[in-house]
Formats: sequence, C-alpha cells, structure tokens
Amino acid sequence: MNVGTRLRYVTVLGLTESNAVDLSISAINVNSLNISTYKEGPCKTLEKLVAVTQRGCDIILMSDCRLGRGIDKIRKVLLLGKTTSYNFISNSTRGDRGVGIAVSKNRDIEILEEIRDTVYENYLLIRCRVDNKEILLGVVYGPNTNNIGFYRGLIEIIERHQLPTIIGGDFNTVLDPNTGIENLDLEDREHIPQRENGRVLREWMDKGDFCEPFRRKYPMANDMSFIPFRTRRRVGNAWENMNYGKSRLDFFIISEQLYGEVRSAFYGDRLSKDFDHREAVLIIGKGKKKKEGIYIKSETLD
Repeated sequence: MNVGTRLRYVTVLGLTESNAVDLSISAINVNSLNISTYKEGPCKTLEKLVAVTQRGCDIILMSDCRLGRGIDKIRKVLLLGKTTSYNFISNSTRGDRGVGIAVSKNRDIEILEEIRDTVYENYLLIRCRVDNKEILLGVVYGPNTNNIGFYRGLIEIIERHQLPTIIGGDFNTVLDPNTGIENLDLEDREHIPQRENGRVLREWMDKGDFCEPFRRKYPMANDMSFIPFRTRRRVGNAWENMNYGKSRLDFFIISEQLYGEVRSAFYGDRLSKDFDHREAVLIIGKGKKKKEGIYIKSETLD
C-alpha cells in the first residue's frame, strides 16, 4: 500500500484508539512579550502571560512574541504556574515578530525535534510524543506581505514528516477567496490581506490531506479573530479613515485524519485590552479543559 492510499484509508476510518490524541490547544497573537521596556509598577507582560494561560490548555501557540533578550525570564514565569506550569520553546531572538510554544508540564509530552524558521522567525514546529503517540505541532506568524515561498517551504517540511499535524497562529491572511460581503472571513474590510498566501494554503488543503477545523465545523460562521485597536490614522491636520476592518487571521490547520477527533473549535473573547486578537481554541479528543492559570507577583521578573 503506498503512502497516498494509506492516508486516504485513515481519513475514512479515522484514527484508531491506539493512535488517537487528546489535546487542548490555544493560539494567540500576544502583541509582544518583550520585557526589556518595562520598569517598576504593573507589568503588562506578566498580565499577558496570566491571560494566555488562564484556560490551562495543554499547548499554547504564541505569535508576535518579540522576545529579544527576555526569553529566559519568560521561561521562568511560565514554569512557576500555581496549577498549570509550562515549558517554553521559542523562536524569537529579536525585537520584532517571533513565535513560541508553551507545553504543559501536566501532560506527558516529549519533545523529539525542533524545526525553526531562522530567517524571519515566523514559524516553529515541534515533533513530539504525546502519551506515546508521535505528532507534529507548530505555530505560525504569517508574513505581512505576499510570500508564497514561505508557505510552500513550510508545507514541504510538514509533508516530509508524514505525521498527524496541527499548526495554528496568526497567518496574516484569510482562507475565504470571495470579495465584499460574500467573504465570511472579513468584516468592514474591502481587500483580502496577502491574498496569494491564502491561495497557497487553500490549494494545499484542497488536496484532501489537511483541513481547517473551524470552517469545516461552521461553514457559515463569521467570527472574526483580529479586532483592530484603530480604524483611522492622522494625516497632516486631518484624520483619514483606513482599512482596519476585522478579519479572521487566526486559525488552525490540521491533518484530515485528526478531524474526526475534534471535539470543539471556537474563538474566545479578547483576553485583555492589550490584545487586538482573540484566542483561537481547538479541543481534540477528551481535551481536558482547565481554567487555572499562573498567578505570580511582578517581582518574579526582577
């Protein structure tokens, strides 16, 4: 039986009991976790970490981290969770862009391999063993220009591993190709951001081995994940309306063979006033939804 036949066979039958995976995963654009700019007083970075961990998901995919030299301090904070503590794997060495993956220490998850985009730090993949089942997990922060080479390269790496795969994050594009009010991934926005990037992702899923679980479950839903802080900008002495409409930039792409195990896919509320993206959540299998987060005084960062 060749690989293509095997994949189609698994897609029809779903995962066997021995291969099924139970995971709760959230994806959130954190709008910078760089702590170098914070001084005494309330720490926004700490508040953000409390917010993103409050659901207690097994895996947290973070984009737009901008960690710079603060990676070790972020790791320290995430390890000190009162009920849910996390190991943190990052690909964010500069003050712009960057991604990271927080892995719950409450789960039996063994990291086998880390794969990074070393040029722009726009993705991080981890090959891991979850309760003795091997899987590929990844976070993506999509380019804010049309860069089909980026996504084709990422797709090639994913397909090379031939593993059940879950990637999520802020893709900086939408999957609906329609224009105007027909586009379910846009609201009060005229153009599709990075249209060509979305086309590449859509064509990849059209082959049948990967899917976007939220849209599969809710084909007519129009939940938006990006809620911009502003809708206009100052030009000279006047304010000019800009195209800062809402859009669904944040989502998951998973192996088709995992879809039968998806229990829930939804968007939470904005976690705080410092986020302009909503949290995307995916529950696979039993999922183990927890509410606990980390509760640490700001002195921890000193």
